[in-house]
Amino acid sequence: MQVPGAASTELLQLRLLIDTNVLIALEPFSGITEPTLAPAARLLQLVARQGHQLYIHRATVDDIGQDRDLLRRRQRIAVTEKYPMLEDAPMSGAFLESAGRSSPGTNDYNDLRLLAALSSLAVTHLISEDARLRKRAARAGLADAVLTIDEAVVLLQQFEPAQLHPPPRVREMEAYRLDTSQPIFDGLRAEYGGFDDWLDKVRRDWRNRICLVIADETNYAGLALLKPEMPCDYSFLAPVMKLTTMKVGDGYAGSKYGELLLKAIFGVANDRRMRSLYVEVYAHHQLLIQILTDFGFRETHHRTRRGELVLLKELAPAEPAPHLNNLQYHVRYGPPALRPTEHCYLVPIEPRFSRRSIGSVHATRDRRSNPALG
Repeated sequence: MQVPGAASTELLQLRLLIDTNVLIALEPFSGITEPTLAPAARLLQLVARQGHQLYIHRATVDDIGQDRDLLRRRQRIAVTEKYPMLEDAPMSGAFLESAGRSSPGTNDYNDLRLLAALSSLAVTHLISEDARLRKRAARAGLADAVLTIDEAVVLLQQFEPAQLHPPPRVREMEAYRLDTSQPIFDGLRAEYGGFDDWLDKVRRDWRNRICLVIADETNYAGLALLKPEMPCDYSFLAPVMKLTTMKVGDGYAGSKYGELLLKAIFGVANDRRMRSLYVEVYAHHQLLIQILTDFGFRETHHRTRRGELVLLKELAPAEPAPHLNNLQYHVRYGPPALRPTEHCYLVPIEPRFSRRSIGSVHATRDRRSNPALG
């Protein structure tokens, strides 16, 4: 989807102009709430989390200035100071011809000023609950860029990461919620000087960190911390994610918690469409290195200042890899990883599924192995 004033939605930096009715929903007066408060609040949450920008227009201040309730007018004008203000954009003859002219000082003229800001590319979208304004935007060829609050929420929700369902016992949590008194951190403190200072930095930077925990009744049994890196210190295929910490607690040997954490880690990396995943590890951690190697990590020529090895997991091939057989390809780039040239088949467990077309993946029945399909 293309948006005015941006190359693509991959930039995720939208400039959103809100109409007076949206401002009123966001800023209740004297305890009186609008029916659109809930979606407006959700919109504000998404805008803040994704880094977009909300604007109001000088026309909105003029619109509020017509309110005969003096106290309400003063309060609503005061709250406009929370938002960056747009001034009037020029209105070309062609724009006025398509949008229609209005007398200055009227509500219709204020609507025209909002549409002029949109037409001039000052903003990418205008958010309004005004049906008349939307019809006018359609006449001006701006219909796709004028959204209701609900439509704006739907648009921004498309940019949200998919909700992951980690493997059993693994849960994702915000890094600021980590219990730093847990025994699992003791070995890390002994091995890395200044570990607590680093962990405090991770907790402060919790919005850019991914924290995965396996916990029993009292202790952390396993822990993984990840960070997307832009830019990366190494010339790995971007986007790159760093596995900054992976540890299974003492006393949990043989639990397969390391493999369980890796499964969750690959899920996080694939969900965020990473192409490289790397970890820095001391050479004496042979058991950890062996587990990582079994799951497709390879030693690179890089070394850290502390002398750590740098192991790389490629999540997508930079070029075709004909020298790898299918299993080697799966280990190197997965799980999951299938060659794009391979034929894939689904065996449906219910007859209704065998009648569906699923892209280029072919479904077939096998009545001999599954009588329920017949």
